[in-house]
Amino acid sequence: MILKEHIVLQKGHYLAEDPLLILKALNEANRRGIYIGSGLIWESRKRIELEGKKILVLPGASALFLEFIFRPKNRKVLRLALEIGLINLFIPEFRRVRNLAQFNYYHEETVDLHLLKTLEVIHSISNGDYDEQWPLFRKIFEDLDHPEWLYLAGLLHDIGKGYRGDHSQKGAALIPRILKRWGMEGEVTDVIIFLVKYHLLLTNVSQRRDLNEERTSVQVAQTAKTTQNLKMLFLLTVADSIATGPLAHSDWKILLLIELFLKAMHILERGTLASPDATLYYLNEDGTREEHLPDQIDVCNKHMCIYIDHFSRYALAYSN
Repeated sequence: MILKEHIVLQKGHYLAEDPLLILKALNEANRRGIYIGSGLIWESRKRIELEGKKILVLPGASALFLEFIFRPKNRKVLRLALEIGLINLFIPEFRRVRNLAQFNYYHEETVDLHLLKTLEVIHSISNGDYDEQWPLFRKIFEDLDHPEWLYLAGLLHDIGKGYRGDHSQKGAALIPRILKRWGMEGEVTDVIIFLVKYHLLLTNVSQRRDLNEERTSVQVAQTAKTTQNLKMLFLLTVADSIATGPLAHSDWKILLLIELFLKAMHILERGTLASPDATLYYLNEDGTREEHLPDQIDVCNKHMCIYIDHFSRYALAYSN
């Protein structure tokens, strides 16, 4: 029942009678944007510790778990699922990144919280929260055939950090067994392996390679293979950067990602590379095309807001 914006257990009801009530309550709280009562939280944590394995094999358990992963409307629900041990229950590999610190200049949070924040950013993109500055993000999201795969990749992209070695490679190797527990095989496995394995590709290439060199965009397109893969990889990269912290997602870095994405998309869609200045024009209100002159480019470098505004107009028309 709901009492003062909190979901609570009715008197005389116990989770032992229906352990799936834990997942049902979390989904209801997620849909309504409310929270879970302290008594239900305590009882849920206890039930997961004592009978977690029994919950896993109950019909519909995995579907209920994935329901709020695919639609994380309420960030409190994600954090609570982590705190009561529910995420560790359904993803045992998550234990290795629980409270794992990241000793670098960019990350602000531990690995587990960063992964949850990445999910939150993906949801914000889908909800249009970045439309004012980066309308391209939601347009690409709406083009996805399987947006739920992006959420899975967001939750799992750094799962390999709990192991020694290249965390992208280690994480990709874990994906088949994680998804198999939820009855997922085939294309979804291949795509999420790709996203986890290459989730740093666009960031590294856009910031370390010359984007005016044809081979740079060609190599990215060859790695992505399909436009759907590239779109999901781009959005995962953006969400990962924003979730990492302000040092990882400056306007300039986002613009570099967009330029690389658009050039690689052009290759995959048409089989040819966009002209060197393809990202330097925008569309006027009446649909006419206007070019940026060299002195305008200099101004945009000094006043980023002008460049962003013009660039976004072009980006919105990238598929036209």
